[in-house]
Amino acid sequence: MPATLPIRMLVETDVDAFCDHLATQDDVWIRNREMPYGPYSASTPPDRAARRAKTLERWAKPLDVTGWRRSWGLLDGAACVGVVTLIGGDLDASLHRVMLGLGVEPPHRRQGHGRRLMHVAIDWARAEPTIDWIDLGVFRGNDGAFALYRDLGFREIGRTTDCFRVDGWRIETISMTLHVGAAADRPGK
Repeated sequence: MPATLPIRMLVETDVDAFCDHLATQDDVWIRNREMPYGPYSASTPPDRAARRAKTLERWAKPLDVTGWRRSWGLLDGAACVGVVTLIGGDLDASLHRVMLGLGVEPPHRRQGHGRRLMHVAIDWARAEPTIDWIDLGVFRGNDGAFALYRDLGFREIGRTTDCFRVDGWRIETISMTLHVGAAADRPGK
């Protein structure tokens, strides 16, 4: 394995490697029964064909259209072993804010790859004039991710107790945000 795996924006031809990565993350949760990777039950795995089609649709959307996505992959050969995704809002009025999702497969964790993926996404968002904020949610108990986000400048803005119930887990989420826009923070116009 190379010392530094490459990271690049994923494109249409990467969709199967992207879906393989998500399936691996789902499998880790199902096998290990550790904290869930996401708010999805092990008993109802996502439909791969639907996930693939939805991913391609979202990657193709321009940034001024609701529901867009951009993903960057950590690549080990042809395999995608980590992903960071920025998610455009579902309302026109919220397109200045994006949600961030991050996942790195277990053999590649604690090697700085998550931090590298985060830097790529943050730098890209800062270069986009329409994006002012990156928001994320981290499950309480995921101390490594929380520390990483805080170290990168994200600040905690709230907690939601019992936000998700997944396979017997009651999951509290911690909401965090990072201002990346050029304009100063100011209410109103």
